[in-house]
Formats: sequence, C-alpha cells, structure tokens
Amino acid sequence: MTMFSHSRYRFCEALEDDDGRLYLKEREPFLYRNRIDTFTHSTIEGETLDSIAAKRYNDQEYGARHWWAIGDFQDEDAEPIIDPTLRLTAGREISVPSARVLFGEILSEERRAEH
Repeated sequence: MTMFSHSRYRFCEALEDDDGRLYLKEREPFLYRNRIDTFTHSTIEGETLDSIAAKRYNDQEYGARHWWAIGDFQDEDAEPIIDPTLRLTAGREISVPSARVLFGEILSEERRAEH
C-alpha cells in the first residue's frame, strides 16, 4: 500500500468545475457494523482518536493516521465525534474496528470498486 492508500478520501470521486479546478465529492464513511472482533474501548483522561489509533494499530504502518476510521465507526446511538482532535471525555465507550476490518474492509480495494 502506498501512503495515500491510508487516506479517508481514497474513495472520493474527483470532479472538475467549470474553471478546471478539481474538488472531491463527499466521502462516504464506513459506519459501525457488528463484528466479532470489534473492540470496545473505555477512554481515559487525555485520549484522542489519534492516540487510540496509534495504540490499537501500533503493529501497522501509519497507525495514528487511521483515527478517522474510529470516528466513523461509532454506533448510530453513540454520541457523534465531531472534532477528532479534541480530547475525549474519560469513561466514554467507543467502538474500535479491528486491524482486520480496517485493512480488509474499510481500506479494501473491494470497497473502492463499490464507489
């Protein structure tokens, strides 16, 4: 995988406006899906999505860059994560996709073909 294959915008379609400027259409997030290997994480004081991603995907290259996958992956009944750079409230329960789901589903070429 190249560095860009880890981007949350990798599945966005690029369009050109009348002046020749390129822009990206809205990206479709990979929402929560019940998986046997989904990890429920209880946040501690000072954690952010990127710090959780760095710990959870520490054996994967560019681990912290996948904070957006955790943000997208929250159950529809959960409080949305609006700004991933802010520290999360201690004790908050969040759903974290496994590395298998991240690399095998969220970032997969099959998903690219769907878009």
